[in-house]
Amino acid sequence: MVKEATASGSQPATQKLGRVRRGMVIGERQVYDVASGDPPTLSNPRTVLLVAVSLHRSYRVFPGDATATTPPRPRRKRKAAAAPVATLALSNNQPSLGATIKLAAGNGAGGRFILPQADLEVLVADAINSRVATGAMFTAYDITLALRDANVAYDIGHDSVRKTVHAQMQAIVASGLYQQESASFPGGTTALRYLPG
Repeated sequence: MVKEATASGSQPATQKLGRVRRGMVIGERQVYDVASGDPPTLSNPRTVLLVAVSLHRSYRVFPGDATATTPPRPRRKRKAAAAPVATLALSNNQPSLGATIKLAAGNGAGGRFILPQADLEVLVADAINSRVATGAMFTAYDITLALRDANVAYDIGHDSVRKTVHAQMQAIVASGLYQQESASFPGGTTALRYLPG
C-alpha cells in the first residue's frame, strides 16, 4: 500500500507490484486517512498486514490484497557422491523445511559436523520465529544454547549464531514487533536482549 494524495490530505491505497511476492505475515498495523490542518487529523482507521518478503524488506498489505498459500516445496537437488546425510533438528526438535546437509564425518571440533552458514541461518530463523510467535524475551546466546541442545552432533559456534541473530532481528526490530536493549549479566558481560514491542 502507498500514501495517495487527495484534495484534503492523503489516504492509503493499493499499489500494484510488478510481480507476485511471497512472504510471511509478521504483524499488523493501523493506517488512516489524513486530513491536512494544524494538527493533521486522522480518520477511517484500517488494518494492514506487515508481510516480510526477505530479511530486510517488508510491505504493508491490505488483508483483501493478500492470499494465504502453502509454503513452497523445497527444490530437489541432484544427488552428489554418497556422503553421510544429517538432518538438522530445529528448535521444536523436529526437522522442518526439509533441511538436510551432506557432510563428511569428523570435520569439526571433537568429531562433530560443522554447519555451513546457509544451514545455520535456517536454524536461527526457525528459533527466532518460534520465540517471536510466543512473545518471548531472548538473547543471541539463548538461541545458541537451544541450537546446541537440539543439534548435539554439530559444532555450533556462538560468534556465528550471534551475528546471524542480530542480522535477522534488524527487520523485526525495524517493524516495531520487537525492540532491543543492552542487558548486563553476571561476570560483567553485556548483550543485546530482544523484547516484544
